[in-house]
Amino acid sequence: MKSKSTSVALTLLSVVALCGCGARTPTEPSVFTDSYVAVSAHIRNADGTPTILRCQGHLDGLPLSQAQSFPSPVSQAELGGTLLTLAPGLHTLSIHLLDQTVSPSPYVLFDLRVAHVVVAPGGVTTPEISFYGFQTPGTLATGDSISVTFGVR
Repeated sequence: MKSKSTSVALTLLSVVALCGCGARTPTEPSVFTDSYVAVSAHIRNADGTPTILRCQGHLDGLPLSQAQSFPSPVSQAELGGTLLTLAPGLHTLSIHLLDQTVSPSPYVLFDLRVAHVVVAPGGVTTPEISFYGFQTPGTLATGDSISVTFGVR
């Protein structure tokens, strides 16, 4: 019986420790800090022709967000999403062309943006790294993708 009461006492102490119950007053600032990375890029038809009907961004092979669908064809789209973490090293951002009016069509991937966002008690900081001016051209059939590789330290 003694071991059961000891176990209950230890469990209660663990719950109190995990809940953070203690001498903290309601006026003390929160110590909550969150950090994430936002990644995006644009894809456009190289001729300016509105051909894009549905596309999706992927980072390292995983979807960044749900596919974007357009009620009528567009010539350009911005795709991206946010990630909780992004490990140091090389990463590949790809835009998958899921549906288009003319297949294949010429496209350009451009304006890669990588922003590290930190949310802390003092506010939000977003040091952004942008790669404007670069262009990765390619001719894509429906189902193909166009990609750019970038590094994170």
